[in-house]
Amino acid sequence: MQCGFTLIELIVVMILIAILSVTALPKFWGKAGTEEITVQDQLIAVLRLMQNRAMQNTDPNACHQVLFTASQLGAASIHPDIPCSPNSAFSLQQQNDADQLRLSDTDITLILFNASNGGAVISPPFRFRFNSLGKPVEDTDLSQALFNGNGVRFVVQGTTNAAVCIESEGYIHVCT
Repeated sequence: MQCGFTLIELIVVMILIAILSVTALPKFWGKAGTEEITVQDQLIAVLRLMQNRAMQNTDPNACHQVLFTASQLGAASIHPDIPCSPNSAFSLQQQNDADQLRLSDTDITLILFNASNGGAVISPPFRFRFNSLGKPVEDTDLSQALFNGNGVRFVVQGTTNAAVCIESEGYIHVCT
């Protein structure tokens, strides 16, 4: 009696290995899009942190300004009690804070779109705030909803694109 595999069994096993290597292995070793998804998650975390701070500290003199540039997003002032200004910028002390998203050493950029006007691109720097209800409002007029109540859409642009939307009610979520 001889032991071993038949030629047909060997060919079937080789075909199965080929199919697995073509379909499954690139998913384990490929990194396309993972950096963009990571930045998308960080963007949501920073925006929700800023929103929560605004809802917890309802002092009318407190500044909860969010500053957006092509490579950074976060709190425009070090402390919420520092007055906001239309020219506020990121400080050197904020470079290690949890309320900052920085993309200076990556190939990823942030693009901000107005949810109305056909999705017009908003050029940086751009400043907005969250009010005590967590709604995004214009930086100059705190009673005015951001872009007349249509919200904004951030796009994380890299190898693939990922998006985060802020609805006029303050809902921050992943969008397409």
